Amino acid sequence: MQRTILLLLLTIYTLNVQGQEIEEHSTKEYSIQYPEDWTFDSSGLMNTTFILYSKPELQDTFRENVNLMIQDLTDMNLDLNGYTKLSVDQIKGIKDSEIFESKELKKDGMAYHQIVWKGFVSGRKLKFKQQYFIKDNKAYLVTLTCAESTYDTYVKTGTIILNSFTLK
Repeated sequence: MQRTILLLLLTIYTLNVQGQEIEEHSTKEYSIQYPEDWTFDSSGLMNTTFILYSKPELQDTFRENVNLMIQDLTDMNLDLNGYTKLSVDQIKGIKDSEIFESKELKKDGMAYHQIVWKGFVSGRKLKFKQQYFIKDNKAYLVTLTCAESTYDTYVKTGTIILNSFTLK
């Protein structure tokens, strides 16, 4: 509990230092924080629970985003390792894919997996930072999606958003 409060305060401080106020989206299952100039979309586009879009830039052809997908794993008999293996196998099947990082971490005593990769998806060169959580037969997949060329610009804010994601 103290670690959660410390992480929350650190996130608030970090976002405020960057001159951004934060918003929070919270449900009975999870919560996430994001800069107020990002747009929250809960329309379910592309089977997402939500998408947080970055502030649009001049002549923007792709809006960087953080999204959440929740997948029901009932009857699939997948733990975190099995889900990660399945995901990595799917990534390897994507054109021009490359995995830069794949590691298990802990947040509030709960193991999760983080993977950074790139590939040619939906006609674009994209780069992703994903976190996989498994709880109560559900997979929670939180993803930062960027154009490969803008990843370095958005990874700091995107990581702060990803790290603010907590399961209840």
